[in-house]
Amino acid sequence: MIRRSWKIAALFLGCSVAAHAAILSLAGKDEAPQVEGGAPATVAELGNSFADMAAGVMTPDAVETVQEVAEPPAQQPDTAQETPPEPVEMARAEPVEAVPAETQPSVVVPVSPVPTTPLQAQEPPSEVTAALTPEVQQALPEEPATQVSRRPALRPKSIEAQAPKPQPKPAPKPKPQPKGNAKANAVSGTTDGQAGAKARAAADRQAAAAAKAANAAASNYPGQVMARIARLPRPRTSSRGSATIAFTIAGNGGLSGAQVAASSGSAQLDQAALELVRRASPFPPPPKGAQRSFSIRIKGR
Repeated sequence: MIRRSWKIAALFLGCSVAAHAAILSLAGKDEAPQVEGGAPATVAELGNSFADMAAGVMTPDAVETVQEVAEPPAQQPDTAQETPPEPVEMARAEPVEAVPAETQPSVVVPVSPVPTTPLQAQEPPSEVTAALTPEVQQALPEEPATQVSRRPALRPKSIEAQAPKPQPKPAPKPKPQPKGNAKANAVSGTTDGQAGAKARAAADRQAAAAAKAANAAASNYPGQVMARIARLPRPRTSSRGSATIAFTIAGNGGLSGAQVAASSGSAQLDQAALELVRRASPFPPPPKGAQRSFSIRIKGR
């Protein structure tokens, strides 16, 4: 059992030595890319950001600290065998890849022209503004020249003191009006008023007279109609009695209609009375407002 333990211990020791040797070889390989990653120091001069990326490559330092911790397990071979073969060391080689180195030149190219372009672009506008300002200064004297031409030149104060000041023109005096116009105007006003009143009174009188005449003519018209019928001789018949004839006069004085309103009992007398009224037409034209319908009683003789 003791021999086997020595053999096992020797085996573990050899394995540990081999593992340490492998770790040291890997550590040596890690240091080589560190030197290569730090070689492009010229690129880092363009900006501080690339210096930080180069510092990020120094991840193998953490590997060295892990290796120092792994040394004490040499006394305990059981733990030393388990720790070295861990695949963590193989994974550490991944950050050593040249992936960040490829990204460095691609990033450096756009960064360099960015700060320089605004500085060059700002210079020409200053020249343009400087060139534009004299043009405005040349246009300014032209405006007062036009303004001066519109106004007369100022005279010196001495000439103004000697020149006599224009005196204001006296206001025109009102023409004297003849006295006593108030009474004349009053008299003319009264005469005009009286004349107007007289004219209105005359017109009223004429209108009243015309209305009175019209009323008189209208009221006298029935008498004229009856007088015209009375002038004709009465009809001669053997029958006695009286017949009433109703008739209407037109606007021109003609007979518009006639009929027996009340019979005398004798057809001969009724016909003779109706013929009498017809023979009396035409009558005088009826005035405005006059009566036009009449009835007359005729007796035979």
